[in-house]
Amino acid sequence: MAKTGPPRKPTILKLLEGNPGHQRLNKREPRGVGHACDLPCPDYLMGTSRDEWVRLVDTCPWLTASDRPAVEGAAVSYSIYRQALVQVEQSGPVQVSGGGYQCVTGWYAVLNKSLTHYLRCCQELGATPASRSRVELPDANNSDELEDWQKNGN
Repeated sequence: MAKTGPPRKPTILKLLEGNPGHQRLNKREPRGVGHACDLPCPDYLMGTSRDEWVRLVDTCPWLTASDRPAVEGAAVSYSIYRQALVQVEQSGPVQVSGGGYQCVTGWYAVLNKSLTHYLRCCQELGATPASRSRVELPDANNSDELEDWQKNGN
C-alpha cells in the first residue's frame, strides 16, 4: 500500500527548526558521516558533470558523504540537460514528421526530464533557494559529539 501525505522530514531538520510540531523525534535515525568536500569527484564524471559536482560540493557545506549518490545524480542530470539544451538550440524544439505534422523533438523531452531530475536532486540536497531556507548550519563553536567520537575511533 502506498504511503500518503508529504515525505518525512529528517530528524536533523526538525531539530534545527525547533521541532515545531512537538512530535516525538526518532533518536535512532542514521546520520551521514564525513563531509562531501572530503570526497574526490568520481573518475568517471567528465566535463560538465565534473564541474557541477565540484560546484555543488563547494557551495553546499552541509553535504555529507552519504549524499554522494544524490550529488552524482544531480551532476549527471545537469550534464545531460546541457547537452540536450545545445541540441534543442540548434534544431529547435519542434520538428516536422514524415507526414508533415509538427511534433516535439526527442531532445526537448530529454531536456525537460533531465531538468526535472536535476531540480529534484537539488531540492533533496538543500541546493535550491526554497530548500536552502530550511537549512541551518551549526555554529563553528559547537561540536557534534557523534562526529567527535567517530573521528577519535572510540
